[in-house]
Amino acid sequence: MPKANKEQTILHLHGIMATGHKAKTSDAALVTAFVTEDRKYSVVIRDDRAFLQTPHGHYQLTKHTSANRYQGTMNNIKVHITAKQIVGKIIYWA
Repeated sequence: MPKANKEQTILHLHGIMATGHKAKTSDAALVTAFVTEDRKYSVVIRDDRAFLQTPHGHYQLTKHTSANRYQGTMNNIKVHITAKQIVGKIIYWA
């Protein structure tokens, strides 16, 4: 039986500070989490893990050993998270 091709979806993230306000470039050191514009998805990044909260649950992703991303598989959906100072992306294939 052939594998069904999964469609790639990209969600853009922006950094927020502990106050909940959107971070500006000058606030990069104060970013505590990343969220989508509608705040349905949020990501907290630690040294070796990323914690993803979605409307469907909470998930933990591990840091890739050589690529600058966090990754995991949740409910048979492959997920990658990348983040820079005040922006990031959630990429998943479903």
